[in-house]
Amino acid sequence: MMEQIKNIVFGDDRIYKTLYNKINNNLYDSYSIIIQSLLDSKIWSNNEPKNPRVPWQHGRSVRSEHKDLFSKSGIYLWGAGNIPLYIGKTKQSFSKRFSRYIWSKKSQCNLALNYENELKNNGINGFPEEIMEWYKQNYGGSARLQGAVAFAKHGLNSVWFSLFPADDLNTIDYFEEKIIPVANEWNVKNGLRQLLNIQFN
Repeated sequence: MMEQIKNIVFGDDRIYKTLYNKINNNLYDSYSIIIQSLLDSKIWSNNEPKNPRVPWQHGRSVRSEHKDLFSKSGIYLWGAGNIPLYIGKTKQSFSKRFSRYIWSKKSQCNLALNYENELKNNGINGFPEEIMEWYKQNYGGSARLQGAVAFAKHGLNSVWFSLFPADDLNTIDYFEEKIIPVANEWNVKNGLRQLLNIQFN
């Protein structure tokens, strides 16, 4: 099974099941194989639409072409280049959850795009006061804004996402709890910065 999983495609429904089944049996080793295979894969393009890492700029068009996948729930991964940045979950739908990342005007990617130079130079202090206040009122803090900062600093053109739909909605919370520390350990062991989940939550 782990040999077959190396050929990862966009929205691959084998990933979640494989990793979930390894929670109590070498989850780190299984994650290592899958994440390395993912990072070795080519970036999604119109010519290669099965590739598993989708540049954020193509998120809207990919969503329109994969409505069934985006209607599902599960785990998702954001990265930049060959660096995993953040693991998230949704028990609703990928389409609804990604409003915070791509679809809305104040989404992380759009904020990173609009204030890219300011964020590269000044970090979270590069945001205008009205943006800081809006996020404080609506989300009670700046963790999401730190995601936008990370996207800008890594280079927005290198930012991508992958989706891993879950078979069972009731397993998602437990799976996220188990996979984040393992994924963070992988980053650290490979000389990368900690996941944003660990840095800002």
